[in-house]
Amino acid sequence: MKTSVGSWMLLRLAFISQATSAPENDIEYAFSTRDYSIEMKIAFLDPYLGQRLSFSSSVDSEKELCFSTSEGMTGPCIERFVGAVAVVRYSVKLANGGKPDLASIRERVTVSAQSAGLPPRPPFSMTQKLVKGIGSDLQVFGYDEGPLKKSDRIRTRKQAQTMWWRLCRQELYIDGEATPFAILEWKHTLTRISIVDIAAPPYRE
Repeated sequence: MKTSVGSWMLLRLAFISQATSAPENDIEYAFSTRDYSIEMKIAFLDPYLGQRLSFSSSVDSEKELCFSTSEGMTGPCIERFVGAVAVVRYSVKLANGGKPDLASIRERVTVSAQSAGLPPRPPFSMTQKLVKGIGSDLQVFGYDEGPLKKSDRIRTRKQAQTMWWRLCRQELYIDGEATPFAILEWKHTLTRISIVDIAAPPYRE
């Protein structure tokens, strides 16, 4: 079975538009550093059960954004995706309330534990330049059931939903600061991406 498990990426676009999450499934957090105030809104989307995995951007609503199974890079859309998705939206302002001309968020992600049989995923880092203080982070955990025979798809879904999970630690930094403004512990399953723990370390010079 072809899988793409626990993929992360910071999209270099101002905003990801996705209307399939219910308001009660969305949460917000606020953080601050010496120079910035950061708002983080997280939308937990309904599980995908063999659906097309695609998104749109508020910059160009007619442009389709696809998620590839290869190292979190954009590519052809997955036509029959099974799994979970969360969209994180960042809104960054200067400490005085103004919009930053230049600012970036970088993440470092490590896998702390996972179910047996999943392929290992080494730590990785990625940086996103914000557009007028706005950026989005897309998290995806699941697989493409397209290559499977139709007769095997339902059975495979049930097995994978009970067996696959992954715990990830995500450190978030603003610009070149050495101290993360937030550390999140995520749990990924095929039916839900959730936050296990969240912390805001004290700022250090």
